[in-house]
Amino acid sequence: MDPSHQKYYSLLISTQFTFIGAIASCTTLIKDYCQNLDVLTYKLTFLKKLKSKLNQLDSNIISIILLGLIMFTLSFITIKGN
Repeated sequence: MDPSHQKYYSLLISTQFTFIGAIASCTTLIKDYCQNLDVLTYKLTFLKKLKSKLNQLDSNIISIILLGLIMFTLSFITIKGN
């Protein structure tokens, strides 16, 4: 090997190892991002289900309140009629 080219070869090898390290780091970051995305997707699905349940509960509460008002009105009319 020509001594004048030795520094270029070592620079080339060093650059290749740096490039391989960068690819490995990017792969790790992408893997972590995908895992975080899976967690966020799960949380979003959970929140959608929770919202659906709360909407059902909200409509049930409104129905119960209306039923209570009707019963109160009927009992008031019955008491007033006697």
